[in-house]
Amino acid sequence: MAKKKQSLKLPEIDHPLFRPDPVYIKLHEEMDALEGKDREQVSSILRHVIKTDLYYLCKYVLGFWWLCWHPHKEFANVIQAGKKSKKTPLYLLPRGHCKTQMFTIGDTILE
Repeated sequence: MAKKKQSLKLPEIDHPLFRPDPVYIKLHEEMDALEGKDREQVSSILRHVIKTDLYYLCKYVLGFWWLCWHPHKEFANVIQAGKKSKKTPLYLLPRGHCKTQMFTIGDTILE
């Protein structure tokens, strides 16, 4: 039995608030173009993005589809930059801005 080709397209979420990020749409289009040529290279690119980009991990891998570029991408960048410094920064965001999902769940998995 032949295996189905798995596409690397971004998940299609049927919700009016879901907004795919243009940066990642372009990334997935480039990986789809490489798909038939070098599966290992595509896997390597995707693995690198997942290991280095907390926002991508949370939104597209863990399924927190409600995250948006602003402010969540910026928050993810601050979390990742804070790990490199010796001082722990203070994170002030209102309730309901997915601090727990990104910081506790996503960042723990990323480590």
